[in-house]
Amino acid sequence: SPTYVSPGYYSNESDPADKKTSQHLCPPGYYCPGDGLRYQCPAGRYGASSGLIDNACDGECKSGYFCQPGSTSPLQSPCGNATVFCPEASTDPILVDDGYYSASKIYSITANYAGPNATHDIQRECEVGYWCHDGIKYYCPQGTYGVETGSSNLNQCE
Repeated sequence: SPTYVSPGYYSNESDPADKKTSQHLCPPGYYCPGDGLRYQCPAGRYGASSGLIDNACDGECKSGYFCQPGSTSPLQSPCGNATVFCPEASTDPILVDDGYYSASKIYSITANYAGPNATHDIQRECEVGYWCHDGIKYYCPQGTYGVETGSSNLNQCE
């Protein structure tokens, strides 16, 4: 009589469905629920361990990073640059809105430093006195002042 494939394992994929003869430990980046198949961990999640059995895998990708399907690390891909940010469980970088700048929750936000550009995890609205474009915050030029939050153009400094 047939033996069922154990959760955390998959059967040999190259054999016909009615002639499977072995099972293999589910590799990192995949989960195997016990139906004989292996599935990539979904985007936004990672699987560092072997033998995972459900699509929760090992957990969510860390903030500042994104994880595409089959990722094996919570730090799989750094978010990118100042134009994007990646909250926890990101599947792809998110473009920063105009009038906002990208930053990191773990760094104090100053005019000159918002954390390493590659791992920004939030966007903040541009404060009064500044203008923001492509995820970067700029001082209004000397002798001018930005009177609104969310300024996205140098011409908004008066």
